[in-house]
Amino acid sequence: MKEVNKIRLGWIAFCFVSFHFVCIFIYALPEGVIPNGLKSFSYGYVSPVFEQKWALFVPCPIVNQNLEIKYFFDDDSTDWVDVNADAKKKHSFWRLTYHGDIALGESNLLYWVAGDFEIMNISLYQDIPIDSASSFKNYYSYYLVKNYAMSNAISLYDKKPDSAYVKCNFHNVKTDERGSSILPKFSWID
Repeated sequence: MKEVNKIRLGWIAFCFVSFHFVCIFIYALPEGVIPNGLKSFSYGYVSPVFEQKWALFVPCPIVNQNLEIKYFFDDDSTDWVDVNADAKKKHSFWRLTYHGDIALGESNLLYWVAGDFEIMNISLYQDIPIDSASSFKNYYSYYLVKNYAMSNAISLYDKKPDSAYVKCNFHNVKTDERGSSILPKFSWID
């Protein structure tokens, strides 16, 4: 290789490494320190490939969980449907697609439900007691699940449901404890 080409290649490598370092540095700075335009530019560069999520530093979860929904429409109803079964299957086959975000979204939703159950002193492996059903509607996970169920109904069936039941299935892989919890009925009838 000619000396001139080595120098050019060295400068290209130096410029790339400098650009990469500056983008990572800007990305890592807190909000308000750098103008929003630079921050969004660096986010566009860092996010798809170099971003690290919280899962990098936490242990593997010990609870396998999934969510099933039974929809009621004007004159029809569905069986229990695992609304993300297809996305989970596609994610396990090919990890580099958006299907992982869908599976993670459901996992995060169930995390919020489990947290609210813990606050309410309710086991994950049983239905919500009737006397606690109305108080569950005051917790954050109630609204998350309600919006989740509605958006999946529109996505799957192209129509708004009248109501739905949501079943959360939990399996503790460490203790082999299993169970389901059916949440209070969600209604969208005005």
